[in-house]
Amino acid sequence: MLMVDEGSSSCLCVGVLAASDPDSPPDQLTFHLETPPLHGYLENTQPTPGSEKSNVGVRVESFSLVHLTMGLINYVQSESKGAEPTIEQLSISVSDGLHRSAPVPFYIIISPTNDETPSLLLANFTVNEGGMRELTPSILNGFDLDSPLDTLTFTVVQPPAHGSLINGIYSLEKSRYTDTGAELLQRSLPITSFTLQELQQGEREANQSL
Repeated sequence: MLMVDEGSSSCLCVGVLAASDPDSPPDQLTFHLETPPLHGYLENTQPTPGSEKSNVGVRVESFSLVHLTMGLINYVQSESKGAEPTIEQLSISVSDGLHRSAPVPFYIIISPTNDETPSLLLANFTVNEGGMRELTPSILNGFDLDSPLDTLTFTVVQPPAHGSLINGIYSLEKSRYTDTGAELLQRSLPITSFTLQELQQGEREANQSL
């Protein structure tokens, strides 16, 4: 089994993958990719004969035991956009030029990393003059597979000119906010940031005051 960070690569070195054949020397053994990986690919960084340029990024479906032993074979985790794969499965066989083994499953554990930009969904909405409107996920939402709801945070970059965003501790009962008093209301309830979890729990209101 191999472990690799999301979006990174890891060597299929001896100890992770190996083969032997009592009838054949090591330089005659070749691995074949029977079932390709879904979230990445295998590469052989050995330069093409006559060239000094590495073949990093070039996909291969077979490679020799010699190149494996030299540490030239890597698994590259390349497909993670819009998904968060945690495991990869492929199958590999080995041949000596005459005979080929049965395919053997090979598993790769993918460690997630925070490598994607969050998506912001925002819709226009209306509010009556002097009224309030709850900010619901249908108006404002965010999406990021790399971050849990309690860490994905909205930040008010430019505050509203004719109202405010407040902590909706009293839901839409406007009289309770009014009874709080203007000074205390402006000091304790306006917010400049909140998490997606707080938004989904219905704790954010838009207040039209001017």
